Amino acid sequence: MTPGSPVGHSNFSLPRLWFSREGSTSRERGRLAPEGLAYMSSWVNEELSTCYQIMETPDRSLLEAWMRNWVDLVEFEVHPVITSQEAAQRVAQKPDA
Repeated sequence: MTPGSPVGHSNFSLPRLWFSREGSTSRERGRLAPEGLAYMSSWVNEELSTCYQIMETPDRSLLEAWMRNWVDLVEFEVHPVITSQEAAQRVAQKPDA
């Protein structure tokens, strides 16, 4: 995670979480997301060892605050992402080489 780096044009991020007890803590305390950080969706690998989540926020510091709530249980890797529609628009706007 790079503090201060942009979250992406649409303000979506893909946190990759490695976890062991995250599920039970989530049931006990909820997602612990601050106001302004929206959980969009998630996927878990077949080994149940890695969770990929789509989170949305206009403010990177909210994502960082949420991650601090889980630092004792989860290791994070964050990748700013954009929608496929935005990617197509960016490609269409590139001048021909």
